[in-house]
Amino acid sequence: MPQDDDDLPATPKCLFCAQRRDGQRYKFFGGEHMSTKTKRAFLSDVTTTTSEYRKMKPVGVYACRSCAKRAVLRGSVWIIAVAALVAVGCGVAAVVVPFAKPLPQYLLLGTAAIAGLTALAYLAMSLGANLDSETSAAMIRDRATPWLKGKGKGDTFFTQWEYDIFFTKKPADRPDTAAELLEGLDDDRPARRRRK
Repeated sequence: MPQDDDDLPATPKCLFCAQRRDGQRYKFFGGEHMSTKTKRAFLSDVTTTTSEYRKMKPVGVYACRSCAKRAVLRGSVWIIAVAALVAVGCGVAAVVVPFAKPLPQYLLLGTAAIAGLTALAYLAMSLGANLDSETSAAMIRDRATPWLKGKGKGDTFFTQWEYDIFFTKKPADRPDTAAELLEGLDDDRPARRRRK
């Protein structure tokens, strides 16, 4: 049986512009940072840093495509600027400064080329953003962090990739229930109070 337009779920509001536009939901994990311990074994050059978090849970953020692209561009600006400055500085130094041997000049030219390519890559990524990449998700997460903190969702947030890498998960470690997933991902509804 065909559905009326009124029966279809409405597009969620974008977190950044509060408009109902085409976009996608991003899943992050938020929690409260408890402590950080740094340990170095005797006579070892390896330092281990362990951070403890509590109340880790999934948090959903809906962003329209234009706001997501803007967040990626804002997150890329400083990388583009620094890489471009390094490229120009190393290129000028390689040409202007006289060296007794050619090796330092080649190293400076190589550094300039790598920095220039990095600046171009981030510029291309921000203009034609792949909004499903881990780099884009991290930049959108950074842009959404003040709002998530203000809503009491935690003080530290991780992308799915970061969560999979940094947190040890065993099968019975913490299975998500349907209620937990809905609570974490449904940011359009007012938060429900738990009864004690």
